[in-house]
Formats: sequence, structure tokens, C-alpha cells
Amino acid sequence: MEADWNDTIQSASQHSSDTESRLALWNDYRHLLDQFRQTLEEVDQSVSENPVTLCDSDQVKQLLNLYQVSGLICS
Repeated sequence: MEADWNDTIQSASQHSSDTESRLALWNDYRHLLDQFRQTLEEVDQSVSENPVTLCDSDQVKQLLNLYQVSGLICS
């Protein structure tokens, strides 16, 4: 009976350790999720404040040529 009790104590200790380990992983996950959410909010705000303008490939080529001529981009 004493051996069974020791096994039970050891099993309970192992389960407690496993639970604490999983709780630490969960807390790390929540922290990373909060950081990711904050980053997404910052990106969303930045995009809202500085909207992206789409243009076709000819416009992109013209802009690239303009920048190269003006010396802003080194060839």
C-alpha cells in the first residue's frame, strides 16, 4: 500500500509539473499574441495614415526612370 501511495504522489507531482509547464507555455503564447496584435494595429494605423497608391507597370517604369535621372537611385 505504501508503494501505491508513493506512486500516487509521484504521479500527482508529475501532473503538477506538466500543468505548470503548459501554463508557462500558454502565458508565453498570450504574450506573443498580444505583441502580434499590437504590431498589427500599428501597421493598420500606418497604412491608414499613408495609403498605398497602386499604379500600372508603365507608371512604375516612368517613376523609376525619373528617380534614376534625378540621381536618387544609383545604377
